Amino acid sequence: MVAAPTPFDLEVYWLRNGETEGPAASLWLGSLEVMRIDGLFGEPHVHYDLAWSRARRRANFAAHRVIEIDDVPSWIADELRLNLRYALSLQRSRRLRELEIDQSELDAAAHEVEGWARDAVDHWSASAT
Repeated sequence: MVAAPTPFDLEVYWLRNGETEGPAASLWLGSLEVMRIDGLFGEPHVHYDLAWSRARRRANFAAHRVIEIDDVPSWIADELRLNLRYALSLQRSRRLRELEIDQSELDAAAHEVEGWARDAVDHWSASAT
C-alpha cells in the first residue's frame, strides 16, 4: 500500500498476465475496487467500475487495442490523477459519484505510485537480464 487520498486505499503490485507483465495499481474504497490500472507492457489498460462489470459478466473496455506507452510509470500516475473522477462517475451510488477528492492528496498519491512503479520496472528489468 502507498499513500492514498482520503478515504481510499491504494495498492501497488507487479502483475503477470500470461506472457505480459508490468506494474499495476488498484484504488479501493472499502471492499469496492473503484479503479484498476494495469501497466502491462504492450497492453496497458484501465478498468473502471470493475465490480459492476463483473456483475454484468462482461469486460469493461470500450475496445481492446494494443497501444505503445513509452513511460508506463508516468502513464499509471496520470491515469490515477486524471481519471479518478471519471471512475467515480460510473458508480451506481450517488454518494460515491459526489465524493469530494482532495487534489493535493491525489497528486501526492500519484507521485508515490509513479516512484514505486519506476523502482519496480528497474528491479524486474534487472532480474530479467
